[in-house]
Amino acid sequence: MKQEILRFENVTCKKDGAVYLDNFSFYMTAGEIVGLLSVNDRGIKELIELMAKNHPIDAGRVYMGGKLVNSYLNQEETSNRIYQIDQKSSLINDLSITDNLFKKQVINEWVLREQAARVLKQLSMDLDLNKRVERLTTMERIMVEIAKAYLMGSKLLVVLYPEKLIGQADFPQFHQLLRKMQSMGISTLYFCYV
Repeated sequence: MKQEILRFENVTCKKDGAVYLDNFSFYMTAGEIVGLLSVNDRGIKELIELMAKNHPIDAGRVYMGGKLVNSYLNQEETSNRIYQIDQKSSLINDLSITDNLFKKQVINEWVLREQAARVLKQLSMDLDLNKRVERLTTMERIMVEIAKAYLMGSKLLVVLYPEKLIGQADFPQFHQLLRKMQSMGISTLYFCYV
């Protein structure tokens, strides 16, 4: 039996009088790779916000890992283990890959480098750990963000419009990374335009 990662049951979300999700239902299991096609951006930001943080909803329920985390009856705004990759990077340009992965914790630099090398090896990534983020290609940045999501214990990786992020030549490597995450039980949800 597959482990549930995310479930939306009949979720309705309104903001400032506009309906962004109307009786929306969705289900994902561990290691699943799902693409959602959209004709426009309407409701996508709100959907991702509801996945990451349990903002108030007008109807329905949201489950993470089989546990109820949000409902129209319970309005606690807690966070979920979701990592988002989009055009705006969460990495710090002036830091190395190692420092970005571990946010410059007060630990021996050699220990951090060893841990970063181990993580990249587990994920089958070959990157120069000393390289500054500002000098990374877009595909390398995505690789670091995926490694960061893995280190944070994220169970769901959300990728916004990969066709805008990477070129056609990088898609085989991108899909290989997603399949690697899939083999580790980490799900991926990506949004694309029709």
